[in-house]
Amino acid sequence: MTLFVPKDLAVKKGPVQNSASFKKLLKDRNVLILFLAMLLINIVMYGNMSWLPSFLEQKFSLDITTIGYLLSTNAVFQTLGTIFAGSILTKIFLGKEKGFIFTISLISAVLVLLFVFSNHLIFSMVALILLSMIVVSGFTAIFTLPHKIMDEHSIGSAIGIVNTGGTLGGFLSPMILGQLIEIGNGSFILAFGFLSVVSIACGLTTLAVKK
Repeated sequence: MTLFVPKDLAVKKGPVQNSASFKKLLKDRNVLILFLAMLLINIVMYGNMSWLPSFLEQKFSLDITTIGYLLSTNAVFQTLGTIFAGSILTKIFLGKEKGFIFTISLISAVLVLLFVFSNHLIFSMVALILLSMIVVSGFTAIFTLPHKIMDEHSIGSAIGIVNTGGTLGGFLSPMILGQLIEIGNGSFILAFGFLSVVSIACGLTTLAVKK
């Protein structure tokens, strides 16, 4: 921060406006919708990540070292997805964020099923890498959408509420999937099928945002 953030930031001159109250934001339609959308997409993202080692070990009988290499490779591509998501949203889907999120939610739902049902490691890893890149793009789109549709004086509080949904999703997801795996007697099909449904629900939820 000290090295790279400018010391003197330009400040827009104009009449001072009061920021929206926190109570008012809790009733704001878009804030609540994005809260739910962020919760749902984080259920997909963290549920998938938290149970990957167990899934790979059980289905493909891999050792811990090999699983570590595979997850590291997946993390690299997920990082690339995060980097390119901003450019794609700015240059191609500017003003079309809802359609972008809905489309990648459907694609993510299909990739989750391809990943869990595949009996070939290479095919499963390709599906996983594509899933990781696409889901993180959706996360980026949802997280940046408030900046484009909400008043700048209330954006800080709004982002805090929306991000709370994401944190809640990351907290609940591993436990929910654990219960579903237990219900399925150790099978991951029910749990990952749940992630597929949640992904579609995220896309449908985002369509309700009003500009």
